[in-house]
Amino acid sequence: MEMIKSQAGIDITHVPYKGDSEMIPALFNNDAQVAVLPSISAIPHIREKRLIALGVTSTARAKALPEVPTLDEAGLKGFKYVGWIGIFAPAATPKPIVDQVQRDMAKALKSKDIQDRLPSWGYEAVGSMPQQFAERFKADLMLNAKVIKDAKIPMRE
Repeated sequence: MEMIKSQAGIDITHVPYKGDSEMIPALFNNDAQVAVLPSISAIPHIREKRLIALGVTSTARAKALPEVPTLDEAGLKGFKYVGWIGIFAPAATPKPIVDQVQRDMAKALKSKDIQDRLPSWGYEAVGSMPQQFAERFKADLMLNAKVIKDAKIPMRE
């Protein structure tokens, strides 16, 4: 939300919630007026017409919600933030094991069962190589650190 606030030049009050399980009821009760939610949490409520989807943060419309524009299409030109789910292992894990886990995960992501389920949850399988994922992870850490610094969000000790 801080990225949206900054790029759109809007001033709204950030109210932190511990997660979707607190944020969604706050939206239902009008305690919060807008939120950025993961697709898997929002889609059931959008389909039940309990929430209105204003836009998706990716550069392409979500397959699960093709009627919902991207934020770029909705007027926030150039906005892009694509979340991800990653698999992590302890740093000392031997490379052959990491490589085997990656191959097994990539194979599982290509299975018919997963290919049938992920789009309805608002996700797309990628199955990147460990080095590609590490680069993406580092880039997102840097991006989020900048957002936190620019928004003057205090760090907890």
